[in-house]
Amino acid sequence: MSGVARRERRTRFLRRIATPYSLLETRGVVRRNRSGVDTLRNAGIVAPLTQDTRFAVPAASVKPLRIGFIGDIMNIADKTLVFGDDLKAFVGECDILIGNFEATIHDHPKRPGVWIGFEQPQAERIVDDLAALFDPTRFYLSLANNHSGDYPLSVFERSNALLRDRGYRLFGMKDDPWIDPDPGVRIVTGTMWSNQRADDMLYLHAPNQSAKYCRPGAVNILYPHWGYELEAWPRPEIVRLATEYARDFDAIVGHHAHNPQQMALVDGKPVAFGLGDFCFYYDLPTYKHGMVCRMEIAPSIEGGAPAIATVDWRQITAEHQPGQLKIEMSNNILPWLK
Repeated sequence: MSGVARRERRTRFLRRIATPYSLLETRGVVRRNRSGVDTLRNAGIVAPLTQDTRFAVPAASVKPLRIGFIGDIMNIADKTLVFGDDLKAFVGECDILIGNFEATIHDHPKRPGVWIGFEQPQAERIVDDLAALFDPTRFYLSLANNHSGDYPLSVFERSNALLRDRGYRLFGMKDDPWIDPDPGVRIVTGTMWSNQRADDMLYLHAPNQSAKYCRPGAVNILYPHWGYELEAWPRPEIVRLATEYARDFDAIVGHHAHNPQQMALVDGKPVAFGLGDFCFYYDLPTYKHGMVCRMEIAPSIEGGAPAIATVDWRQITAEHQPGQLKIEMSNNILPWLK
């Protein structure tokens, strides 16, 4: 294979069966797709954090920075995204919005050479649909997830160019492990999983390496693609990881599970174990719920460091309608989030 062909493929060995998991884990995901979210495994492992949590920080006369987080932006297929007024109001109060862009703008669902795959092609109109929710120039999209390696390099780069041309800020590949959207904030990302182990993927660093990713004197937030799909509660190993990362990071906002998991306190640090899906064309009960999170960052006072002042979260629900997918706030909170 020539160097050009090797670079285009992005991986030495193409996975013919494109799953990031072992056979046993893959069977579990298939089973949960059929039976629904597993609400019993590890139930009660963390205590859910109530909405509108406030932390003791010195009062400041300067307006705090508001950062919003959404979960998995998946394939919308032939649907147009529509947003409820309450969601637009919640997100609209943010200065910055962070999302996990877990698809590649492309019109071919299958990758040649892959026998069984779960590729995520994205409709090109997503660039306009998301812009109807939030200003793209303040909208940061992480590419650190298990689907960013689905397609060859030329397809992936074209997708990224379409997003950048519209104004979106991209990060989360091997050469871009973090973004500094404000002088007092750093957001670091990385993925535990990849369906195709692409050379340019940014894998989640080990907790003992966190210090070299964090920015001294700033609020450091980890935005990891981690955990396991369609489980209501995080597994013990993910809780242990959160405890280790919390030694260096001020907050953790995770994604990947496709359903919302708990917002909790881990050693006094706010941790969202999984925001769930923000949008997905799958019209299945397991893929209709997500969470949006908003943090206020209090500015530094008298030489002190900035700090997280408030954490607020809301559940969202996707309503499938002819030709469109409406994302709106939900008052019917899932039992495991209470």
